[in-house]
Amino acid sequence: MKGSITKYTVKGSSRPRWRYRIYTGKDDAGRKLYEGRGGFAKEGDARTDMQGRMAEIATCTAAAPVPHRTLGDWVQQWLDTYALDRCQPKTLERYRQLAAYVMETPTGEPSALAQTPLAELTHQQLEATLYGLLKAEGKRRKHVSARTVRHVAGLLHVSLNKAFKLEFIQVNPMLRVELPSVGR
Repeated sequence: MKGSITKYTVKGSSRPRWRYRIYTGKDDAGRKLYEGRGGFAKEGDARTDMQGRMAEIATCTAAAPVPHRTLGDWVQQWLDTYALDRCQPKTLERYRQLAAYVMETPTGEPSALAQTPLAELTHQQLEATLYGLLKAEGKRRKHVSARTVRHVAGLLHVSLNKAFKLEFIQVNPMLRVELPSVGR
């Protein structure tokens, strides 16, 4: 957690005042959240109060339960919120088709990858699933093409990148995935 202390002046007074501001994270929309207080006569008073408040926030955060978010839940949320605002309807329809390759089994039930918690997701799981798609039955062909697999990987990469930016995961596991090459 980061904090800063600044000096400011009050109109009509010759004495400066001190305030602190603490970065507390991001909300669901990705906006940065801050908390602060001002009006301290001395910089040391502002620093002491800021450190006490940071300790309170840290204990409250540690005690608060972390939401159990799975990959399937996150991709669905990403499609319904972030992609919906930025994509044309036809692109969004294609994204949903691509997500279905890894989020559902052929019977329509959630896949094992979709039920994996975001925090426990590894690049080995993603790579194994993507290479497994090469052997899966396609809609128009005997198997899913390498190009389609790369499109699915792109979708996962972008959605997991947003999860990283929102601090739901420590690192995007798609960065370490080696994708199949596309033949001519």
